[in-house]
Amino acid sequence: TTPQPSCSGRSCTEDASLLQKAGSRAAAKAFQHHNTISSSKRQKDRKNASASPSIFFSIGVGHDMQKGVHAIYAILDTWAAQVAPEHVHFVGVSRPADDSIARLASWDEALRCPDNHDGGACKDAEGLVEGYKRGADWVVLLGSDNYVLTGHLEKELAKMNPNKPQVFGILGCGRKVCKHGLCGGAGQIFSKSALREMFKNGKAKFRAEANASAHSAGMYGDLANCLLATNHNVSLHNLTGLHGWKMNDTQLTRSIQSKELAALTFHYVDAEGLQKVHSMVQLSESTSGLALLAKSHDENASLSFLQEKESHDEAGSAETFGLAEWHRRVASYILEEEEARQPYLLALEKEEARQTSF
Repeated sequence: TTPQPSCSGRSCTEDASLLQKAGSRAAAKAFQHHNTISSSKRQKDRKNASASPSIFFSIGVGHDMQKGVHAIYAILDTWAAQVAPEHVHFVGVSRPADDSIARLASWDEALRCPDNHDGGACKDAEGLVEGYKRGADWVVLLGSDNYVLTGHLEKELAKMNPNKPQVFGILGCGRKVCKHGLCGGAGQIFSKSALREMFKNGKAKFRAEANASAHSAGMYGDLANCLLATNHNVSLHNLTGLHGWKMNDTQLTRSIQSKELAALTFHYVDAEGLQKVHSMVQLSESTSGLALLAKSHDENASLSFLQEKESHDEAGSAETFGLAEWHRRVASYILEEEEARQPYLLALEKEEARQTSF
């Protein structure tokens, strides 16, 4: 069992103070929250995890710790709080000086990756390198603005075969670049067999190939990964329940409460939103939502959620968020993504045409 951080008295106060000086009240809250989870609950979670597939989460963030600290500690305080520290990995930020916080995840500053649009593909590649080294059944690439319903994801991946070379995500973005297209905003999920195929010529060769694919894909990490998978005969598949688009509170409520389609991830969720969504998920999973309400990070969000839940339960509208609506939203999402990416991909086409003319 991985030792868990603990603090007491002056030590705990000093650590929280240091995090606040780093510019984030959420950071201090995350640290304190990790230390208030009971040991019996942790043991229960570890026992349940032993029967589940091993999942390694690699989260790409910016180099600026001052800017990204809110999101990082919100992640550690919410969906990642019950994930074993060895399965949570941040790419693009240095290891925190405070060891009590640093032990909650692994860290790769990845200074070789630019801290801009062009660096996204590089951070994806480094996340895959680390995930391959860990030998997990599944490697999940995420951003700092994703929320993961880890229990739902574990159940879904337990149905899949990690020994089959396959990648899961939302297909359709960038089909002009890669046959099936891949939209990475909701997460990209690689089986260990897929990584074996992609790394069969060694890590150095993989990095070189990943870099070449990125340049062929307008430096979009998801399209670079789509090319890598395709070039190694790794199949790509849609995974229902991934949400790559921005959702309001009502939409989040309906998705979380859906009895037809289990939500797996949400996207475009900032640090404050991570806490709000986490409260919604906790309330949904609890048979005593009012008890949780008192402990919630966001009382107003919890009250709003309970009101929404009651309304949807009475109308039965939670039932209506299912596969058909998910496919409709995916179609809109792909169109939005294609429009947003057009300037980059047009510039790529012009550059390719210019080089061909020589």
